[in-house]
Amino acid sequence: MADPVQPPPACGESYGFLPCSNNAWGALFLAVVYGYAVLRGAVMIGDGGEALMDLKLAPAVIGGLVLPIIGALPDALIIINSGLHESRSEAREEISVGMGTLAGSTVMLLTIVWGGSVLFGRCDLDESTGLQHDKRLSRPWFDLVRTGVSTDTATPRCAWAMLGAALLYLIVQLPYTLLRHPKHSTAPALAGCILCFLSLAAYCAYQVLAPGAQRRRIKAWHKHALRFHAVRSFSFAAQRFGGLVDASGRVRREVTTRLFNKFRKDECGCLDASDIRAMLIGLEIAKPRWGAWRSSSSSGSLGAAAATNGGGASGAGGGGGGAGRGGLGLDSKALDDHVSLWMREFDRQGTGRIDEEMFHRGVERWVAYKLRRSPLQSEPKFKKAKARDPVAATQQLLAHIDEAAAPLLVDFNRTLSGSGSDIGDPYTEDSDLESASADSASASGANAPASAGGDGDGGGGGEQEPWQIGLRAGALLAAGTALCAVFSDPLVGSVTDVSRASGIHPFFVAFIFMPLASNASELVSSLAFAASQTSNHISVTFNQVYGAVVMNSTLCFGCFLAIIRARRLPWTFGPEVAVIVLPTLLLAAFATRRRSWPAAWGLAALGFYPLALLLQWALRRAFHEV
Repeated sequence: MADPVQPPPACGESYGFLPCSNNAWGALFLAVVYGYAVLRGAVMIGDGGEALMDLKLAPAVIGGLVLPIIGALPDALIIINSGLHESRSEAREEISVGMGTLAGSTVMLLTIVWGGSVLFGRCDLDESTGLQHDKRLSRPWFDLVRTGVSTDTATPRCAWAMLGAALLYLIVQLPYTLLRHPKHSTAPALAGCILCFLSLAAYCAYQVLAPGAQRRRIKAWHKHALRFHAVRSFSFAAQRFGGLVDASGRVRREVTTRLFNKFRKDECGCLDASDIRAMLIGLEIAKPRWGAWRSSSSSGSLGAAAATNGGGASGAGGGGGGAGRGGLGLDSKALDDHVSLWMREFDRQGTGRIDEEMFHRGVERWVAYKLRRSPLQSEPKFKKAKARDPVAATQQLLAHIDEAAAPLLVDFNRTLSGSGSDIGDPYTEDSDLESASADSASASGANAPASAGGDGDGGGGGEQEPWQIGLRAGALLAAGTALCAVFSDPLVGSVTDVSRASGIHPFFVAFIFMPLASNASELVSSLAFAASQTSNHISVTFNQVYGAVVMNSTLCFGCFLAIIRARRLPWTFGPEVAVIVLPTLLLAAFATRRRSWPAAWGLAALGFYPLALLLQWALRRAFHEV
């Protein structure tokens, strides 16, 4: 008599009361319910992290240490819960869910999120430089070579961190593959776990300390942005006088004399710091916070200086009120730094005053600097225009916005105004600077109304006290972490039940389903952010992707190895490691050297997602582990 078919093992209720199901459809339904709870927890954790930024306390620590860790927290909790089952045999089965979560999250970031961002954010690519023209997509949708995205110069450096973190997988896998280390030995897992957390500490330390190391480079770029935008403002102001330069390309002295006299005090034949402050506002090179204008005293004020100079700043001043040093408060420090830079650039002798000859020579130096450094010089259209009419082409170059410098100057103006939305260009309908301003404002999020003082709407409730912000952030983080921690265990159990009932290996179920539960909100927000079609947004999106992959390779993989070591589980994850490492190394190999990405790269990245599943199936079949 044939032995009866053994029924599948009964499912176990999490915590003794949360339901489970041995039926494939029932288990799938429960997985969706528990997955949604984990998703809500992940959203609350993200909101709590954003609320922490509103505290404005040690932003390097919050942005470089806290936010990356809490962003990877949902995946880490799922991985930990996948190996905590009392039975070692069931832990061995469910740990595949943890590996599927890790692999699925990493591959989704490198394929769907990265590739989708390229396609959603693509613009026309410059044929000479390969850089994108923000918010311009005039070529056909099927043109995948001449459309795409481009990043800033710092983004490739972030890819190096992703490349280095990927080597942690090989450190663990190579002893089992090359040295024939016994699968039941956990020594490589212990060594890898230690290295993962050391790498995590090093990465977070770099993120915290890097802003200080980068401050000098940012300061240099601010100086570059100032020169470019000041020359642009000079050029627009000089249009009514026949242009800033003559036919030979030299700065016209009569124009600089007019500008000099416009902002010069009547009783003094030179410009001092207060006159330079008036020039910054009058030519709209910088805009102060309007609330500070209204609240400041008139004694020694910028508004009074501007009014003395024949209303040179009236267009910027709005109501013509004063804006003294005390009236601008913290914003005055940023404006003073800007004025000091002007004084150093024009007053080479350190007298504290700029005469007409100094001013003329300073403008000449800045014009020569822009003519020499402007990227417009290399564009074929500009070369053709210069061959036809050198004077008109030169005037066009002087009025050109440098796409790399504009966001930095807008960032300075946002510091003064408290919002990027009020920074525009009164002379032109060119949207480059406005889009950069919008980028800065959207990146600052809730910070803008708070820093704008009483003028911001503040969400209708006024500015919150720091303790209220901290309490809200703590509550969101605690509630989100609790949701993820509580529902990760039944979610892992439900995914395992789906695998048992359907006969599909738990890795494949977790690979597809788990990232949707833990990272769906990040996927949607990243694609929406990239769809703004600006280089700044693409750079932010790629940096987030690379940083999230680093967190997966350090924090999440470290937690996984800790479970392997603690439960003494055998190492049978060679195919899974290959599926993670291969796309990471392929993308990082190019991302460390490229800034421009044609749309074809995004399409190829999306195509790699199903290929990763096929590769995993083939490798498991080759190793007889299907």
